[in-house]
Amino acid sequence: MIIKRCNQNPEKEIDRLTTAGKSPILGGCVFRPFHSQRFAEIVFLAISTSEQVKGYGTRLMNRLKAHAQTVGIQYFVTYADNNAIEYFRKQGFTKHLQMPETRWKGYIKDYSGSTMMQCKIHKGIDYENISNTIKMQRDFIVNKIHEIINKRVYPALDFADKNADKEYDFNEILGLLEAGWTKKDYEAAKGTEEKSFE
Repeated sequence: MIIKRCNQNPEKEIDRLTTAGKSPILGGCVFRPFHSQRFAEIVFLAISTSEQVKGYGTRLMNRLKAHAQTVGIQYFVTYADNNAIEYFRKQGFTKHLQMPETRWKGYIKDYSGSTMMQCKIHKGIDYENISNTIKMQRDFIVNKIHEIINKRVYPALDFADKNADKEYDFNEILGLLEAGWTKKDYEAAKGTEEKSFE
């Protein structure tokens, strides 16, 4: 449930809507858009205690961000109490305000005992499918890591005390060729002070 703020009493409006329906309401959000300033204030956002930490708050926020994109809203502003700061941080909100003060000052009320937080709404992000996008990115990275891990591992060179002064020939160091090294690179690296192959 997402409600555009139409009156001055969001709690009463939410109570009216939650008792009127037959389906259980898991949570809700009341916001007040300022279209001329291209931002919206999140006045009230709550998820039922029994339904918290199940992703409903994230889904609600992502749906709200997707809606904001369609109506030209560029920022969300909210006053978060101490219990909500971490939730809003996870949703992309920050205490470091990016929106110019002239866009919001005088439009929203200051609340004592709360922290003002702000979130930029990015045009190019598909907020309603962001979980799938992140999963695809994660899977891609994990697959790349597995490709690297599954590369052939060669036995280490023997640098025991008796061979400490031994210089290895390019062909004796397994894996150099496969890693893209040339004999010229190897000879040049041997001539450096650090003897580093990175």
